[in-house]
Amino acid sequence: RLRLLHKERLRLLHKERLRLLHKERLRLLHKERLRLLHKERLRLLHKERLRLLHKERLRLLHKERLRLLHKERLRLLHKERLRLLHKGKLRLLHKRKLNLLRKRRLWLKRWRRRVLLKRFVLVNGFPVYFEALAPAKEPEPEPVIQDEPKDTSGGSITEIRSGKWVIKDYHEAEPIRLESDSMRNSYSIVNCSNVAVVITGKCTVISVNSCQGVGVVFDDIVSAVELVHCKKVQLQANGNIPTVSVDNSEGTTVYIFSMDAIENFQLVTSMASATNIVVPEEIDPEQIEIPVPEQFISSVTGGSSSTVPREDYPVYFEALAPAKEPEPEPVIQDEPKDTSGGSITEIRSGKWVIKDYHEA
Repeated sequence: RLRLLHKERLRLLHKERLRLLHKERLRLLHKERLRLLHKERLRLLHKERLRLLHKERLRLLHKERLRLLHKERLRLLHKERLRLLHKGKLRLLHKRKLNLLRKRRLWLKRWRRRVLLKRFVLVNGFPVYFEALAPAKEPEPEPVIQDEPKDTSGGSITEIRSGKWVIKDYHEAEPIRLESDSMRNSYSIVNCSNVAVVITGKCTVISVNSCQGVGVVFDDIVSAVELVHCKKVQLQANGNIPTVSVDNSEGTTVYIFSMDAIENFQLVTSMASATNIVVPEEIDPEQIEIPVPEQFISSVTGGSSSTVPREDYPVYFEALAPAKEPEPEPVIQDEPKDTSGGSITEIRSGKWVIKDYHEA
């Protein structure tokens, strides 16, 4: 009995131990499962977070791309608009050029017709028309002439010809005063000397031809003032003066009294000498005189030429250099001197002289 009891006790203990072991194993398995589930959950959460971050990044990139595309589209639209505006301006300029060409062609037709009819002669380079030789036409309304007395002493003329004021053949006379009532008026001063012409108001062009000692005073010029074959002519601009053209003239002086006119002023010279520009100084009320260069130096660099005034060029002519010590006289070559017909080939003061050779 004791043996059986002991054996039964051992069996029960073994069974209890196995139950406890199984229970412990189950607890450990459950704990491991929970740990793995927690780990898997964390992994999934991390994966989901990465997916959301990637999605957000793609959304931001797409948004940035759309913003850049919109910005580029606006830039291209602005560029296209500017191109169309420029094209429209070019079209308007082309249209104006065609209109000018059409007007010039019409003027040339009229000019050829007048040449064929021999209705004009050239006086000092200006056409003078003879309307009496033209075929009869309906009378056109005469332009309004200012109430200025015509000084006809000594053949002087102050009248309108073909829509242009002509002041001609005044010599040592009283000042001529004209008033421009329209900016389209133009004035031509021809063959005058020692006289002053005062033009008040705005006009288009003033041309001075073959004059000496003439002073021209004006207010505003729309286009230009032209001087041709003149001597000692003075121009005084009280207002705007865009361009002054001086051709084959000497002793020209341009007085400008407006600082605004200086900014848009241009002077075009051709075969001109002793040309000066007198402008007001900003601080000192006195005026300053600016000479216009008469000599220029041209140089060729890299296949292109450049021309600068002589005063601004860094290299001066040898004539301006300081005097140097006289160099020893070169040895004269034993060349026969051909004195036939008075021709000379010799050295004078260290310089070879070749003189009076004609078809030799």
